[in-house]
Amino acid sequence: MKSLHDMPERPGPARASLDRLFELTEVLGALMQRGMADRGLTLARAGVLWALFHDGPMTQRALAAARGVTPRNVTGLLDALQEEGL
Repeated sequence: MKSLHDMPERPGPARASLDRLFELTEVLGALMQRGMADRGLTLARAGVLWALFHDGPMTQRALAAARGVTPRNVTGLLDALQEEGL
């Protein structure tokens, strides 16, 4: 298996594609952060909304498991979202 260190010095098509992919990731990440900030969301709060949107209603315990956090953490996130009217 090749690693990034095994890539040729001269940019070939694969390396150029990888460079473009990383550039796209940077741009999309910045746009996502700005969009969330404009709406008063953190990444954690947006993740909760995303999970509920895609998976539908669930218990806080199930939501915690889906997000990989503790139920206590979910309680704080949900309380903050409710305070914001979301």
